[in-house]
Amino acid sequence: MPESTAKYLYVLLNIYLIIGIGLLILRSIVVIIDSIDTLTVQYSSPENILRFYSNLRHLIPFFKRCLEYIIYVSIATLVVEQIEIIANLATYGSKAVKIIGIIFLSRGLIVIANLFLQEALLRYPKLTDVQRKKRLTIIPVLESLLKYLIYFGSGILILDTIEIDATPILAGAGIVGLAVGLGAQNLINDMVSGFFILFENYYLVGDYIQTGEAEGIVEAIELRTTRIRHVNGQMYIIRNGDIGSITNYSKDYIYAVVEVGIEYDADLDQVYRVIEKVGHQLKEKYSEVLEPTKVDGIEDFGDFDLSIRTITKVKPGKHHQIKLVLRKMIKDFFDQEGIELNAQDPVFILKQ
Repeated sequence: MPESTAKYLYVLLNIYLIIGIGLLILRSIVVIIDSIDTLTVQYSSPENILRFYSNLRHLIPFFKRCLEYIIYVSIATLVVEQIEIIANLATYGSKAVKIIGIIFLSRGLIVIANLFLQEALLRYPKLTDVQRKKRLTIIPVLESLLKYLIYFGSGILILDTIEIDATPILAGAGIVGLAVGLGAQNLINDMVSGFFILFENYYLVGDYIQTGEAEGIVEAIELRTTRIRHVNGQMYIIRNGDIGSITNYSKDYIYAVVEVGIEYDADLDQVYRVIEKVGHQLKEKYSEVLEPTKVDGIEDFGDFDLSIRTITKVKPGKHHQIKLVLRKMIKDFFDQEGIELNAQDPVFILKQ
């Protein structure tokens, strides 16, 4: 056999072995990772350190993909080294592997940092409700800052890996950032407004608030935006700079106001007694009720009914839930007492 032919066959054999062994290693690693994952889930409990694994487990698919890319890049690098014409390109393989590793580590660091924040700030068992709300409010802000810092550091490392000097880029970014900052007044306004919202304690995560057309429970306060979840499920995302007057329903207590429409010929004394009886039973059944329901008086003389206003003192943010329960209890008690609600009102009988 000619020497050149033997040489090419030897190269092809090496390439075949490299690809075969690489794929075998990839499948073996996947099996090992899945086995370790199963065992870890099986033996994890709230008492040992494996309790944190449930928060890290979602990284497993991403970890598998990164390992897959690293093995494919390594296979390609070894194959390129066997071909003299393009062997000099093999140096890029190690750089690609390093970049993939940096990306995975940055993602893992973000998750670990978030987990550490929650563990450090929320683990203490004797936190009051106000303290817990304050910490839940500040955690997203700290998470955002850490995420940006980690991404920034990862970008610098990637630039260094591909042998690009980051110093001129950072200097240019500073100048561009200053120019953009001078023009991006809305961005600066949002961040400053968010700072004052947190500093002056206007509202916290978990508070029930109303601002403009948005009303609901605050789910997150971020550097630029506030996220409010309405009781019907829709999410309001509002720029902090656009938030004007705020009504906070989560300070000390709130009244659940329900108006009841009854016939003009109804016995008001009997109606008042029944509503107050309902109020006492409501307080016994629901810990959210701070004081029994009271009749505030006649709210309005309608075309078809009298509108009686009732108020119930409840815990912050619980007024919608108690309104629904109270309406049903009033209807049931009125039926038992033979009190008729207005049946001629074309709009509705029990008014909010």
